[in-house]
Amino acid sequence: MDDPDRWQSLFVQRMRALFEANGQPAPELSLDGEAADAVGFTVDGVDFEISHEAERHRDRLLLECEFGTAPRDEWALRKLLRLNRRLQPTGRGSFGWRQDADAITFGMQLPLAQCEKDTIEAVMAAIAQQAHHWRAGRSLDEAGFPAVESPDEPWSPSDDDVRSELVHVLHEVCDDERVDGVEELDAPPQALALRFSVGDADVTLVHAEPGSVRLTLECKYGAAPIVQPVDVLLGLLASNDSHATRGADGFSLEEPADLAVYRSTCLGPDWTSQDLLTEILDIARSSTEWFDAWWGSRSPTQVPSHPVDELADVLN
Repeated sequence: MDDPDRWQSLFVQRMRALFEANGQPAPELSLDGEAADAVGFTVDGVDFEISHEAERHRDRLLLECEFGTAPRDEWALRKLLRLNRRLQPTGRGSFGWRQDADAITFGMQLPLAQCEKDTIEAVMAAIAQQAHHWRAGRSLDEAGFPAVESPDEPWSPSDDDVRSELVHVLHEVCDDERVDGVEELDAPPQALALRFSVGDADVTLVHAEPGSVRLTLECKYGAAPIVQPVDVLLGLLASNDSHATRGADGFSLEEPADLAVYRSTCLGPDWTSQDLLTEILDIARSSTEWFDAWWGSRSPTQVPSHPVDELADVLN
């Protein structure tokens, strides 16, 4: 398991190097890991906050900035949420809405191991350029949002331990009577992908690599309504504010039907069945409540084609 003190110490080193290289006094940062460390940094007139909290971010830092005042135009908001659908899965950030400032926000996580000062500066410069496009009323360029990839690490025996522990936890999750069914999905080699049926909602779990300490949960809530669309879309973006989502997850719209999709990343490898079950149930409940509020009750759910008692066949 990663040592949180190691990543906290590396964050402090990265920030000191960044500030000193730009002729600024080194920021005062703690090494006790008890609270989030955050510093402010300005690039091309755009103010960024760079932060790290061991429990929430682990081996990554969080970049945040405000793009500008939130528009009250339905199609501008839809474009942001559609862009989220392409940015989030590739680790290139997520747009949100900070209600108290009425500002469109952007948050992005960067892997600390790859975050030399030049990398951090380049990413902030690219985001700042997009912020200026937004403020000038120009279209955002998807290709202008950079990705900083974590290197592929060689396989180790501990990788099997992580996957085995996850499979054990999933067996316990599916023993719960509130989980109606599970289905294995097609996935790349080494990946594990399952769809859980919970009432009228489906929640998809993906564990991309056997040794990864991250898994993702996704749920399609339903099509974004056309009644009071601005309020609905701002509500989705408000849930994405990077203070809540760690700059990696949240809501997006999936084309062509503009389906509202919620994405959440869970950190391990010390997953517990109760924590994971609670997250799955909460997402499913929120999905059903959101759909019922805007579209009315769904048709009765069909009997799951993959009942829970087939879980052993799915995971083994």
